[in-house]
Amino acid sequence: MRKTKTIMVTVALMFVFAATSVNSKRLGPAPIEPVSRNNVVYSVPAFVSGETQNGGYIEARNKASGELIWRLKVYKTEYARNLERDIQDVFIISIRLEAESIVVVDDKDRVFEVNMNTRNITRKK
Repeated sequence: MRKTKTIMVTVALMFVFAATSVNSKRLGPAPIEPVSRNNVVYSVPAFVSGETQNGGYIEARNKASGELIWRLKVYKTEYARNLERDIQDVFIISIRLEAESIVVVDDKDRVFEVNMNTRNITRKK
C-alpha cells in the first residue's frame, strides 16, 4: 500500500512538472504607452516584421497621418543557439521624454538615451 502511494505521488509530481515546463514559454510584453512631442508620436512595437529580433525598437510616426518617420533599434539582443529564442527576448518596458531625448528602459533594467534629432544612442545604465 505504501509503495503504491509513493508511486502515485511520484507520477502526479511528474505530470505537474511536465505541465509547468510546457507552459513556461514567455508571454509577450505589456503594451507601452506612446509619448508625443511636436506632432510626432514615439512608440514601442514589441514585434517588428522582417527584423532579426523581438523587442528593442522605437518608432516615430506623424501624429496626424500615422505615417512612419523612422524606426530605430535601440539595442541588439544576442541569442544563444542552445536556448529557445522567445525566452531570450529583451523588451522595452518604458519610454519617457526628456529635453531632446527619449529615455528607454528595457526589462534587463538597462537605460538608454536616444537623441530625437540625431538618433544617437547612449547607454546610461
